Amino acid sequence: MQTKSKVGPFEKRIHEIDLIRGFLIIIVVLDHVCWCLKYYGNIWFGENHWLYQAFNWYWTSTARSIIQPVALMLFCFISGVSCAFSKNNWKRAIQMLVFWAIIVVASNIIQAILNSNGNEAIIRVDFNIIGVLAFSTLIYCFMQKRSWRILLAAILIGFLLSTYFIPGLREELFTLCGGRVGERIGGVINIPNFYLIPFWEYPVQADYVPLLPYLMFFLLGALFSYFTYKQNKQSLFPKRGEWERPICFIGRHTLIIYLSHFIVIRGIFIIINLIINHQFA
Repeated sequence: MQTKSKVGPFEKRIHEIDLIRGFLIIIVVLDHVCWCLKYYGNIWFGENHWLYQAFNWYWTSTARSIIQPVALMLFCFISGVSCAFSKNNWKRAIQMLVFWAIIVVASNIIQAILNSNGNEAIIRVDFNIIGVLAFSTLIYCFMQKRSWRILLAAILIGFLLSTYFIPGLREELFTLCGGRVGERIGGVINIPNFYLIPFWEYPVQADYVPLLPYLMFFLLGALFSYFTYKQNKQSLFPKRGEWERPICFIGRHTLIIYLSHFIVIRGIFIIINLIINHQFA
């Protein structure tokens, strides 16, 4: 008697979406590893050490100012594509709104504690990529059963808002490839932009990501999926080998990795720092 082999998520899911998402979250993790190397490199070696200078260069370089928004655009685009496969986008939106609220409350509590101790480090996160994806998914929920023309109209409106009606953002988009990127306050780019509709905000916070223009890329991904994946819901590209499997696994758990990776990375560096200080004390 023959038994059917169990088919796992790697075989059933659209592998190229998980693959791209996996690569993107790996870039995010490496980016935060570089921040820790810069921060602790200053503690361990000092600002004049080449290791500290190398990671400090990356963190403030034009290369990162290009890599970061491109990665965010792709991440939002892929998230928009994924909405076509979700059985309940309302549930996804509520879950992400809860995660975003937890980040806001926790980071602001930590910020208040640091400020009370005279520490000027910027920890608070009021609106980041989780907030963008949460509100983008919520907005998409009102469009998902309507014509693709509604999506297209929303994208065009988002483009106009992003490039003409928001002071400073048009210049920011066109100077990413070589011009002045924007005034930095505490290492955070300071650009007037949408904070929470309809409020404006000069963000002095960590990990700030505005709703616009990234909502536009989310909706663009949803529009793309309408003409590519919505009918057949099958991969457009063949699998290239088993090497994809671990990256796709990461891509299937991006939210968990995003929410936990910085705590894990920072914890590892704190432990290493304690060991180094103990040895040389």
